[in-house]
Amino acid sequence: MIELNGKIKQDTTLVRERERIARAMHDDLAQYLTALSLHTKAISRVSENEEVLIHTNEINNLITSSRLNIKHIIWDLLNKDTNENELLIVKIRKLLDYWNLAEKRVDQKFEVKGHINRLSDVIASVSYKVIQESITNIYRHANASFFKLTLANNGHYLNVIVQDNGIGFNEMKTRYSDGINGMRVRLESIGGSLEIDSKLGSGTSLYMKIPLSRDMIQ
Repeated sequence: MIELNGKIKQDTTLVRERERIARAMHDDLAQYLTALSLHTKAISRVSENEEVLIHTNEINNLITSSRLNIKHIIWDLLNKDTNENELLIVKIRKLLDYWNLAEKRVDQKFEVKGHINRLSDVIASVSYKVIQESITNIYRHANASFFKLTLANNGHYLNVIVQDNGIGFNEMKTRYSDGINGMRVRLESIGGSLEIDSKLGSGTSLYMKIPLSRDMIQ
């Protein structure tokens, strides 16, 4: 009993510390980034120097990216103890709720076709991470106003489709091709696959095929 109480106390302390760090990041860092953004925008308004405007625009892009990174870190801190074996659907809904709070408003649609049972830890982890990466790319790079995430169980594989109405892959591949390649490597490690369909100005569609059982992994 004493050992159990000690473990509970330790876990509670860790949770409170994570919450404290998350609040500090939200309140302090976000405030500094907002102030920095206001200053760079003020410089842009009064300067006619093209080189200065290029640099201030790049700074503002970095500020936007930093804000999203901070939100991501805060989310990870507050969900550190999430079980890998938690139902994938539940974790995805939490992820979508998190991004709904982002400053960049993007309409979402999430559709599940068929029943998706609890997956093995490895498959659940990879599935969540590639979906997380694909949605992160939409908010950071796609300049989209809408995306749809579809999960479909065909009996042997989980088909994941992520479609957005953003700028298309050609314009942004230099900025997030590493992310796409990382997704492909993760999927192939469990016998899955990734296909991309994108046209300039017509959005991007990602088609992921994920085995539902570890027995299917070669």
